[in-house]
Amino acid sequence: MVAEGLGKPFRTIDKHIHTLLDLHLVERRGSKKAGGYYTINPMK
Repeated sequence: MVAEGLGKPFRTIDKHIHTLLDLHLVERRGSKKAGGYYTINPMK
């Protein structure tokens, strides 16, 4: 898990991911179980 690897609480990581989503720097792809977050290429 990312939070454990970074030594940070899950909620802290979740907050930062949501900030990146709000800024349209990353997007969620796939299902909740098997999906993940991907950077958005602004050059497309």
